Amino acid sequence: MEACVYVGSNRRFFDDDTAKWLVGLAVTVIIGVAGIVVAVRKKSEKEPQPPQPAPKQEISNNNNFAPVNTNTIAPVIHNVVNVPATEQQQQIPKPQRKDYHFNVAEVHYDNGDYKQAIEHYRLSAKEYEDHGKYMSLDYAKVLNCLGGALRRFGKHDDAIAEYIKAQGIYSENTNANQVELSMIYNHLGIAFNRKGDFEEALRWHEKDLAIKEKELGENHPYTATTYNNIGETYRKKGDLDETLRWLEKALAIKEKELGINHLSTANTYNNIGTVYGENGELDKALEYFKKDLAIIEKVLGKNHPDTATSYNNIGAVYNHQKQHAEGLDYGLKAYKIAFKLDIEHRIKLYKEGLQIVYKALQAQNPTAHPMAFEDWLASEMERECNSIYL
Repeated sequence: MEACVYVGSNRRFFDDDTAKWLVGLAVTVIIGVAGIVVAVRKKSEKEPQPPQPAPKQEISNNNNFAPVNTNTIAPVIHNVVNVPATEQQQQIPKPQRKDYHFNVAEVHYDNGDYKQAIEHYRLSAKEYEDHGKYMSLDYAKVLNCLGGALRRFGKHDDAIAEYIKAQGIYSENTNANQVELSMIYNHLGIAFNRKGDFEEALRWHEKDLAIKEKELGENHPYTATTYNNIGETYRKKGDLDETLRWLEKALAIKEKELGINHLSTANTYNNIGTVYGENGELDKALEYFKKDLAIIEKVLGKNHPDTATSYNNIGAVYNHQKQHAEGLDYGLKAYKIAFKLDIEHRIKLYKEGLQIVYKALQAQNPTAHPMAFEDWLASEMERECNSIYL
């Protein structure tokens, strides 16, 4: 049996020959100097493409559960794509012509490997550019997919640039499907939300909604996705009453039209949990986060970025409830996933949170946690690595 070593600074596992795949993604908690940071998993949920489920994507949010002093551990709740309350991404149909690189990118995207997905989406887009097909709707669809992968990887400005190009192509094409155009508007709203430009986010979501309600009606799952995302934007603006109004409207449609085991429904459970958390109703928050997790694990498995987001959110609530052992356990699960998938911004975020929680446990019971944080994390990751190869 080959040895397996976790090298923290390089974020890699190594056997005797070559670098092995990564494992780990960090916990849920970061110090809130003035309050609890709830980077609620902005799971940007893809609009449910009937009959397929809509994958959630996270969007990062920093909001407070409740005022705390500077010694309080602040949970970071991720929704999505993206991080915190879940914004739901709507997925337009794929290009009719699917080249090799597009197909490879789709596999990487579905597996949560956004770095590789970005590389292959770009190569696919280059195929159109090399043939001068700058106004092709298929080219616009590739750009939309590239934007989604960039956003999930934390490159929001780059994502916006691709979405703007895609919507420009659709707007200039008289044969373009208007609902598909509205989905690109939705993605722009999500990306601006991630950047913290909430007025611009609302502007794009309202453009999206106007088309959806006209073309599909108020009770369509795609329309519900837009209700969800508008609600999430109001949450980021601090208007929790307006947030709940939009989220409950979205949830009623999703539970009826998609069922209680759909990814899109899970995303709205997550977002409602976030609102309860920010209102200080932590038991209710935990209830909704666990509803979300049950669906995510069932549909996406235990090694997907969105599963890490769910683990992170549950850990955040436990930490806020001073149940740090449970919080550390869920945070470590999240860290391992992000680590394995090399999602750098999340690795850093979760590791910082893990360190805070671990030090809190050390302060409570030094004899039960005698190791320095880096040594403890290395031992946990080596144990994970060895379990893979045993």
